[in-house]
Amino acid sequence: MDEYRVVRLHPKIFKERYDVEEVLGRGGFSTVYLVKDREGERQHFALKELLDQEPAEQARFKFEAELLMRLDHPALPSVYKQFEEGERSYMLMEYIDGPNLEVLRKQQTNRNFPLRETLTMLTPVADALTYLHTRTTPIIHRDIKPANIIVPKQGKTAVLVDFGIAKAYHPDATTTAIRRCTPGYGAPEQYSTEGSDRRTDIYGLAATCYTLLSGTVPIDAFQRVTQLATKKADPLQPLIELVPSLSPQVAQVIHRALELDGTQRYDSIEQFWQALQKAALGGSRTPSVVLVPTFAKINRQRQLSSLGRNVAMFSILLLVALVAVGSGIYFQYNGHSAAKMGATPTTPQHSIPTATQVSLYPQLAPTYDGTISNLQTNKTGSLQMTAIQQQGGEIKGIVLKEQEKGSFTGALDISRHILLTVTIPRADHPLFFQGSLRQDGNLVGSYCQIDEGGQCMGEYGIWSVSPGPSH
Repeated sequence: MDEYRVVRLHPKIFKERYDVEEVLGRGGFSTVYLVKDREGERQHFALKELLDQEPAEQARFKFEAELLMRLDHPALPSVYKQFEEGERSYMLMEYIDGPNLEVLRKQQTNRNFPLRETLTMLTPVADALTYLHTRTTPIIHRDIKPANIIVPKQGKTAVLVDFGIAKAYHPDATTTAIRRCTPGYGAPEQYSTEGSDRRTDIYGLAATCYTLLSGTVPIDAFQRVTQLATKKADPLQPLIELVPSLSPQVAQVIHRALELDGTQRYDSIEQFWQALQKAALGGSRTPSVVLVPTFAKINRQRQLSSLGRNVAMFSILLLVALVAVGSGIYFQYNGHSAAKMGATPTTPQHSIPTATQVSLYPQLAPTYDGTISNLQTNKTGSLQMTAIQQQGGEIKGIVLKEQEKGSFTGALDISRHILLTVTIPRADHPLFFQGSLRQDGNLVGSYCQIDEGGQCMGEYGIWSVSPGPSH
């Protein structure tokens, strides 16, 4: 917790109107406070404060507020206003009193939920996504996961929160930046430059179903793409193996929604959810939940042209640069291959990269020197990467973080994106680095500490290193 931020706002009066009562939580980019309005009925609100003052983050924060203020759905949070106070940006939101699904999941005996309960909790979320996707300008959430779904204590429907990396979808728009996404829940297109669409949220919702039903976060899409290209087997463990009591039909629907090629997923959230509900009812004579979303059904054509689909898939298949980390959690390869389940579509087989393909990868220097800044503590220390070995996109080496020695393993793709898992023996959890190799030769990016589910926790910040002399 950032003690400076807490002391500054808590328990003071904000804007001469709101009493700050407590810190509800914080992430890598914002802190949320519980505040009570002194006027009117003295009701509670959530006040979200942006921590990162970079222009890009400011613009994203403002977009999130403006986006939510235009929406009206019971499974989406209400935002009342967005404003600046000095150099800080704030958003006044509806206070939703309740735990998120990740917290509730971990409280279960086996850290998972039965199918019926999973459908009951997620149906409002599926309905909200249909609402978002079928607006005049569709909105893609892009960060669907259990931690972003709150279950109110007062018996209301589940609420989908955190639109920090959402975007308005324009079929003809292009993008050049890799997106932040949560390991295990992010679709493969979020690691490429081809852009995300409605099918990106289908992947996230399916990954959330997979986790809630099995108690296991699915292996990350980037790792899956790499293993398919080099090992010719999808390392995503079949859901039916993790939950033998689950019907093959239900597992098949979820696996289709988790296809790496977006064109092989369902065309819409509505189509996916109806298929899942139908499969679930196949093994039950009496339905116990309302399974059809209430939002108006709107038909649409696929947004990607044939050429666009081929380019997108080609870009994904070029991400063949990842090597498994021995004891690292984020990139750990679980050794399971995909199993056939009824009429599950067969997975395309890809050949091992040739020497020509390997030559497409940019080359790293043997050593790098620079700094790493912990934004949680506002401290900056030294960072060295040495003994770097590279084979195509696969990289590994030694890391020295503020005199603590460890190792890293990861990948550098042909678009110059870099992903690393850093393991330091004395640390409780590994670090996940993501960034890019710039044209000037420097490596820059952000990092966070990750838990056993591959989700960011605790320490987070930015890092930057330059090519250095051999050690």
